[in-house]
Amino acid sequence: MEKAIHRDFAAWLVKSKALCVRFDEPMSRHTTLGVGGPAEAFVVADTKKALAQLVQKAGKFGCPWQVLGKGSNVLVGDEGLSGLVIKLGKGFGRIRALPGNAVFAGASVRSTTLCRYAVKNNLDGFQVLAGIPGTVGGALWGNAGTSAGHMGQLVQQVLVMDSLGAEHKIESGQICWGYRSMALPQGPAQKPFIIIGAWLGFCPAKKGQSLEKEYSLILETRKKNQPAGSGLAGCFFKNPPGSLSAGALIDRAGLKGFGVGDAVVSSVHANFFVNRGNAKAADFIALMEKVAQKVRQHSGISLEPEVRVLL
Repeated sequence: MEKAIHRDFAAWLVKSKALCVRFDEPMSRHTTLGVGGPAEAFVVADTKKALAQLVQKAGKFGCPWQVLGKGSNVLVGDEGLSGLVIKLGKGFGRIRALPGNAVFAGASVRSTTLCRYAVKNNLDGFQVLAGIPGTVGGALWGNAGTSAGHMGQLVQQVLVMDSLGAEHKIESGQICWGYRSMALPQGPAQKPFIIIGAWLGFCPAKKGQSLEKEYSLILETRKKNQPAGSGLAGCFFKNPPGSLSAGALIDRAGLKGFGVGDAVVSSVHANFFVNRGNAKAADFIALMEKVAQKVRQHSGISLEPEVRVLL
């Protein structure tokens, strides 16, 4: 890993009372796969003011940064990451009720927390996130979804911060929502915006509709059809166009249980890879490549990764 943090910037980080800073922090502690080398500096910002100061200083010193949510759809390389890995803390983890069956949800709100809030308050539409791990920020960035729809369908506006620390509201219609992707405008100096929250619109539950029962059924179905426990990320590949899912294609290629080192294709759902205990990031990367190659040989279909690989 090439060092990217200037010593004067490092000194400022150490002195900052508004930030929680850990140098050479193993990313295996912050990803659900449990793999990944050290971040040069892992920084938690709990307030907008602290975040703004951080990105301003990073810009002044030319330090690269990237944002991490719960780490449920991320694969960090064994060499680690240069510069800053920024995590939004408790100050970004609140849900605020708004008129008209809408809420404002901070980027670090967990998807499960948002679903439970919606169910409790009789807000329909949460199904697009039901059973999906991670945070609201990650769900927005990856336009997370289920068979019920995708995150973009809930969004009214997204609140972002640019690399100069200024906040902007971006209307949903200005965002290019794709399958497991979203494209925001670029901020100053071509730095991407940081998502810090979103205004989400729901629908009132219909008469006689039990959102609690629907939520329980979704979770029960997922529990039966997907692996559970530690050492997991979300789906590794996007579903290609057509009738067969990535999981079905991997299964038909006979790859359930296939592994590289301690990284193994789940025997429950083939689009989930499991860390059996001592896997390295390199094992998962090699497994992704081999699975994609074998599926292409078997079906002629090329699979595209859904997990975000950071090297």
